[in-house]
Parts: sequence; C-alpha cells; structure tokens
Amino acid sequence: MQVKSLSSATSLCQCRRRRRRRRRHHLIASLCPFVSITVTLACTAAFAAGSTALLCVLFLSGELSYGNLRPLLEIQQPYYPTSDGTVGQHWAPRSRGRVMRSTPTRDDDVNGPRIIENSLSAATTSSIDEGVVSSTWPTGVVWLMSFPNSGTSYTLHAIRELTNTTTATNYGLEGEIRDEESVPVFPGDSGLNGPYLELLPGRTTTLPKLILTKTHCGGYNTILDPTKYIISSRTFLRWCLTGKRGVYSSSRSSSFGATPSIESQPVHYHKDVVKRVVHLIRNPLDNVVARFHNERNKFVRMQDEEWLKEYPNNKRGFRKWCREIDDDSNALAESPWIDQDLVNAFDGVPCRAEFFRYIQWHNHAFTVTQLDLGVPSMVLHYEDYSTRYGEVTRELMNFLELKPVDVAEDLPEFIPHKVYSHYYYSKEQTRAIASLVKEYSMKTTWQYLERYFDEKEDVVLQTS
Repeated sequence: MQVKSLSSATSLCQCRRRRRRRRRHHLIASLCPFVSITVTLACTAAFAAGSTALLCVLFLSGELSYGNLRPLLEIQQPYYPTSDGTVGQHWAPRSRGRVMRSTPTRDDDVNGPRIIENSLSAATTSSIDEGVVSSTWPTGVVWLMSFPNSGTSYTLHAIRELTNTTTATNYGLEGEIRDEESVPVFPGDSGLNGPYLELLPGRTTTLPKLILTKTHCGGYNTILDPTKYIISSRTFLRWCLTGKRGVYSSSRSSSFGATPSIESQPVHYHKDVVKRVVHLIRNPLDNVVARFHNERNKFVRMQDEEWLKEYPNNKRGFRKWCREIDDDSNALAESPWIDQDLVNAFDGVPCRAEFFRYIQWHNHAFTVTQLDLGVPSMVLHYEDYSTRYGEVTRELMNFLELKPVDVAEDLPEFIPHKVYSHYYYSKEQTRAIASLVKEYSMKTTWQYLERYFDEKEDVVLQTS
C-alpha cells in the first residue's frame, strides 16, 4: 500500500515537471520573433553607424569624391546647357565632391583668341534652371564630312578658337575627356544616340545654334576585302549617322573607391537633325600619304618596332605599304561593281585600293548631300587655309552663322603640311592617278578634284 502511494506521488511529480518544460518551450518560441527583430535592428544600427563614421573619415581626409561615390550611388549627372548658353553640369567631377560655379579668367594663349578657363578641369557653370527655353540647345547639326586625315581636327579647332563655341562629334570617346560618359548635343532620350559634345578640360564654350559635328561616314578602312569597302550611297549615309557613345561599364567594380571604367556602345541617330553640310576635301595624293603616316603612328603607340622597321617613314616604306594593301587588286578587279574601263584605269596606280576608297567616298558625299539630305552645303579645300586663310574662315563662320571673338588679336596658327607629290610619286604614277580619279569620279566630284592636276604640265600635282 505504501509502495503504491509512493509510485503515484512520483508519477505526479514527473507530470508537473513535463508541464513546466512545455510552458518554458512555448514561452521561448513566442519570444523568438521579438528576439530576431531586436537583433536585426541592432545590426542595422551598427552598420549605419559604421558607414556614417567611414564617410566622415573620408570627408575629413579629402578622399570623398564623385568617383568614389559613383559605383555605390549609380547616379548620372550629365552636362547641361545653362541659362546663359554655356555648357555646365550638376555635379562637377574631379572637383573633390564640391559643386562649384566656374570662375572664368582671361587667358592670353598665343594659339588662338580669347580662351575662357575654369577653376575645374571640366566646364562647371551653374546647373540648368527650370525656366531655360529650348533655344538654349542647338537646333541642328552641321556635318563636317571628311575622308580621314584631310584636316578635320584643324577645322574643328579653328572654329572653337575663332568663335569660342562648342563643337561635336559622332564618336563620343575621341575628345580629350575620355573617363566620363558622352554628353549628348540634344536633350531627352532621343539625344542619347548622338552626336556628342567635344568638351575640353579647363574650357567653357558657348553652345551654338548650329553645331559643327565631325563624321567620317564609312567605306574608308584599309581592309583587304573589297566587299567590305565597296558600299552603296544608302549604306554610306547610314554610316554618316552612326557613331559611338561612351557609357560607364556595367561590369565595373562596385567596391568603394573604385574608379569607374568607360565602354563604347554603337549608336545611330536620325538624318532630320542634319541641317547643313561642310564637305572637306584634301589633295588626294597628300591625303593617301597622310593615311600611311597615321597608320605608322598607331604602331608607334604600340611600340611595334618590327612593323616600324619593315615600313620606314620614307618613300620605301610608303611604297611597301601600298603593295601590301594592293594585294586585293585581283579581287577588286573581279568585283561585279567594277567595269573594264575602271580596271584598265588601275594600271600603274600605287595604293590603288586607297585611291579607289578616296574617290568612292567623295562621290557618295556629294550624292548624300545633294539627293538624300537636300540641305545647304559648303565645299572646303584644306589647302585654302594656307593661301587665303582669312577668307576661308570668314566664309565658314558665315555658313555656320557664327561671329568671331577677338579675331583681330590672334588667329589659330595654320602649319601647312608637306606636299608629297614629288617625293612619294613619280610623274608616271601621278599621271596614272589622275586618270583613275577622272575615270571614277562623278562629274561634280571631278569639278572639285581637277584643281589638283594640271594636264598642261604633264598632269603634275599643283602645289599652290
């Protein structure tokens, strides 16, 4: 009897202990969400405090900059025209995180008229105002159409210096500022496809109504396959409207303080933005030799001593380079777009593929300007800078509806390039080149190119 009573008491105690354990488990389970929330809030507060402390340290040490914040903030602060017509931006890169207004000072640079410099390396005037009218932006583009190495850079430079206005380009990463995104000429999403402003470090310029814009169009690359450079005028026009836009790379590191990298994206804009055309022409013999020099410069930058030794910077190197690119002569002659008269005209012509590309390019340029675009145009001969500089620049500024700034004080110096005809070409070669140019040129093209050949003097290139 006593044993039974003891057993019952033991069982009762065990039941009570089990009930107490269950109540503790229920209590702990009910408190878990509150504990989790508390821990999360504590961690968040700690992270915020640490981040704030780090930002304060960077700020006080002067290391906080737009470049540091860019990977984290993922913001885009493009340049904008300001209420006074100059080019500015919201946040000034390279200004160590401080938004500053420009402090223009006069610069008596001997290379040109009045140059306005900023306290920053990029134009940093006041940000765009809400009441800015659309006339602040350019209303149209004036193409500077040029076969490469025919004086494009100097023409753009001359206009900037003479008028203190901004110029533009289809190729967003060709300017002096290459570590920032391309700045469109026109506002809105449609403007993102180009063209783009050519911004210069330490310079504030005015946005003109009609902005001179560089384009090389297409069909000029020194490639051996004729199917790649024999193109229609329609394809040529499309290349005139095609360019590259510099954007921040999507694959760049997002680590704090990382320098953002820039990559290029192909773009294409509508022909309706083109209001006028400046067609730049250079002596074809000089132009082809300049292309050889440009090719050599590429290998100089790459420090390719083997190539440079094989193609020295003289007549021998030029002629060897011509033979190399003329390896496609049979393919060019057999092309369905080349007739027998043109094949015959290739005889005795050095660098025949280069001259073919040159003539085709100018044929297409006249066709596109007169038929596809139907806009006012001006033909500018590069050599005229050396013989009638004042007249040429005045004609160009009038065509662009621009006024000179302090032209009487100083003019951008023009250094005439060498005339290569007598050194790089024999009289027989010059005669053959003239025959090819005349045979393949359209009537309009030949009217502007025949000045470089004097049939009365045995088709010797004019040097004036």
